Amino acid sequence: MSQTLSRYAVQLAMVLFIAGCASTPPQAPQIQRISPEELERIMPKPVPNLTLEEIVKLSQAKVSADFNGITVAEKLIEQTGVIGEKIEIGSFERLEGPFVGSYIHAGNKIATLVALSANVAGAEEAARNVAMQAAAMNPIALNEAGVDAAIIEKEIEIAKEQLRAEGKPEAMLENISKGKIQRFYKDNTLVNQDYIKDGSMSVAGYIKTVDAGLTVTGLKRVALG
Repeated sequence: MSQTLSRYAVQLAMVLFIAGCASTPPQAPQIQRISPEELERIMPKPVPNLTLEEIVKLSQAKVSADFNGITVAEKLIEQTGVIGEKIEIGSFERLEGPFVGSYIHAGNKIATLVALSANVAGAEEAARNVAMQAAAMNPIALNEAGVDAAIIEKEIEIAKEQLRAEGKPEAMLENISKGKIQRFYKDNTLVNQDYIKDGSMSVAGYIKTVDAGLTVTGLKRVALG
């Protein structure tokens, strides 16, 4: 995805993905999808962050010749007639960053956006690989800071109960449970997960092989079903 791909295009791609999939039809619908390259050609200018009202207006916009000049709202109605099930836009996500990459999993049930700290050589491939990781491994947050404190408290209590059941002394529970929380972060936060294409490094480590100063700065994941 090139540096000039607008936030509008990335947002619209996610809207079209969700709109095409937010249903439970008896058989898989044949959905037309617009490639990032086509969106870049059509919508080259950046737009400010969208409000909910602006998102609604977006659904009334003419989007592409690929949709025969009809609006997103009209496409939803058209596809409803094809599959016999009501289709609605069930979610909308946007992500900003110096470079934003995307991935839509086969079957159109999972889509991810990943932001990188810089648009360096190799950023496009790296962002796609990390977005693919997020689709496959379903992290609950980008990093430790993104994990809700209530989740951590619950995990600590679970760890302590397990340790008590194993007969560990009460005085040791706090330190041992901290180690278990670090494992929880490793398994459940994107940058700390083992990189699926090379388990010898973390996702953060993989990004550093692309550029020493590169980091993952944002993550959005949408899944249906």
